[in-house]
Amino acid sequence: MGQQESIPTGTKAMIRHRTSGLYVHPFEGSDSPSENTRLVLHGDIHCFRFIAEECEYGYIEHVSSRMVVHPFRGKQTPIEETELVLREERTEAAWFSYDKKNQFILHKGGLYVAPSGGEEEPDENTALVLCQSPNANMRFVLDPR
Repeated sequence: MGQQESIPTGTKAMIRHRTSGLYVHPFEGSDSPSENTRLVLHGDIHCFRFIAEECEYGYIEHVSSRMVVHPFRGKQTPIEETELVLREERTEAAWFSYDKKNQFILHKGGLYVAPSGGEEEPDENTALVLCQSPNANMRFVLDPR
């Protein structure tokens, strides 16, 4: 697709949905969310960090809780529309890369991060899910912290 390259390990950023301007955020906004807290889009910010593991893939860590982004139920090859959650477990099922050119976040299983429903302007608290076919409404910008 585009230029997938590793984001330098430890890089802190807010992850902004390009078309709506909303940020990736743990549901209900806790700095120390519980296991399997859903990730949503919201106007408030939370900081994430990329932790490189293999080539361009690695973990997306929620800085304040040190939990990582996972497909719900932690499958390495999740199905389309699987919600994204925060979990403590660090396995290949939680590996993502960032396509800088097209601004897509790609799960190692081949699916892309998107707002549920694929809207250009999703409402606050719209869940983040994995989808098969990338489009302009699935773009995310890394705003440095």
